[in-house]
Amino acid sequence: MTKLYIELFHFDKNTDYLPYYKKYTLKVNEQTTVNDILDQMYSKEPFGIDKSKTINVKINHLYTNANANVYELVDVLGKDWKIEPISTYRAVKDFIIDNSDYISKIIPFKNYLNYSQKQNYVDNYELFYYASNTLNFNRDYIGDHALYIAYDLIKENPSLKEDILDIICDANGGISYHTSLENRVYKYCEDKETKIKELFEIAKVEYKAPKYLDINDMNIFQKFDNFNIATYMPTSSTKQLIKKSGAKYINIATAYNDIAVCNLKTNPKFSLKLAGEFLLDAMDNNADLVIVADEFLSIFDGMQREIENAVGRETRMPILTKTEFTKILGGTKNAKTLGLDKHKVAVGLF
Repeated sequence: MTKLYIELFHFDKNTDYLPYYKKYTLKVNEQTTVNDILDQMYSKEPFGIDKSKTINVKINHLYTNANANVYELVDVLGKDWKIEPISTYRAVKDFIIDNSDYISKIIPFKNYLNYSQKQNYVDNYELFYYASNTLNFNRDYIGDHALYIAYDLIKENPSLKEDILDIICDANGGISYHTSLENRVYKYCEDKETKIKELFEIAKVEYKAPKYLDINDMNIFQKFDNFNIATYMPTSSTKQLIKKSGAKYINIATAYNDIAVCNLKTNPKFSLKLAGEFLLDAMDNNADLVIVADEFLSIFDGMQREIENAVGRETRMPILTKTEFTKILGGTKNAKTLGLDKHKVAVGLF
């Protein structure tokens, strides 16, 4: 048995101006599911939830089906949970949401789907629509569920390709606004992202999946004592090396959000807002600097002024690349040798 410390979302659109959270401490065992703990809390004090359909929730930063095992989730999330509906923006009564926006984005395919096919998508793809970070920045996004439908239809009947591409390639909310769900949906199936990548190729739209920042262990000759460091897309080995360097690693969920780098060409403000979400999160969590892959320096440092304009807040966050960070750990102190003199945001280390 173990204890969970839970904050449960509450909101009634008819009476509440803002949502509020009630706290619970629950004992769970190895067989307990999220559904079980929802039932426990409901028995203590009923709240709005539709038990006639599959229940999906957001726990901390992860979206999951409520059939998920609690012990397995604790390994990922720890024991302090904030449980919310999959869309707080669309909440009507606690965990009951108005999903008409989700349904409306299936309607464009109505001429290509029979009733059972349509109902299958309606019943089983809601989680993937609301889990997309894109919706936080563009409500017009057609949705990942629509991309799955498009892929299936084109594969089943290639003659429909041009008609389907016309639906999903809308300039204001089409496929180019897709951002990866890999780090947002619990146990996300890689096959789904593979299908979307293939759909990008079919649509002849450029897409770059986010890559992890992996820094292997090394001997340290110069430490980062008393620094708070955040990183974009770090692996566990990168986190360990930061801690070994004497710095405090700042753990933030937005570090794993896709920033849609390909949209920098077609809709830069969208990508800059995504990048800004991470930088603001780092700043609000007291990071002194951020480490990124070398290829991202031109965005997080070189375009930081544009990022500030996109999000409406000043960041002035110093950025180090993987190469610069490892050279400093190796003993290099000369800012010019490191290339720090070329940064737009000053990196004051020495």
